[in-house]
Amino acid sequence: MELLDTLSILPGVVGEDINKDILNSWVDEARAIFEESGLVDIGDSKIGTYLAGSQVGNDGIWPHESVRDVLERIKNKQIEDGIICGKINARGVTYRGQYAGGLQEKELACRYKEDAEKIDCIFPNTAGVLRSIAEKYEKQAVIHDQSVEIGY
Repeated sequence: MELLDTLSILPGVVGEDINKDILNSWVDEARAIFEESGLVDIGDSKIGTYLAGSQVGNDGIWPHESVRDVLERIKNKQIEDGIICGKINARGVTYRGQYAGGLQEKELACRYKEDAEKIDCIFPNTAGVLRSIAEKYEKQAVIHDQSVEIGY
């Protein structure tokens, strides 16, 4: 488990690209190790969190096509939840004007929805992940908007 925490780049990364065969092999091997250890769900979640660090694809949409291939092939809720959590957490701390509310989150949600529409026919499972991220940002936007309304 700690090994995943020490990796700084996805297996298969070559410059701006990711070799999908290398990435798929790594995911399969990691899942097999977690299964042998009885840690399948936790392992899948960790793998998803790690995949969240993917660069954008050649089409300008996150995640890279090789990561999308993994998501389409495996279709695993724990991996999907891990990638959603990892991507949202990677955003880190945000700063905003006192009355800006959830504008940043609304813009992010819009972008993720648009990207989901663009890839839905080829990568439907990944499009679902992008829509889930958009929904989480929409919920955060509501919270920030309410904070402005109550003067918090």
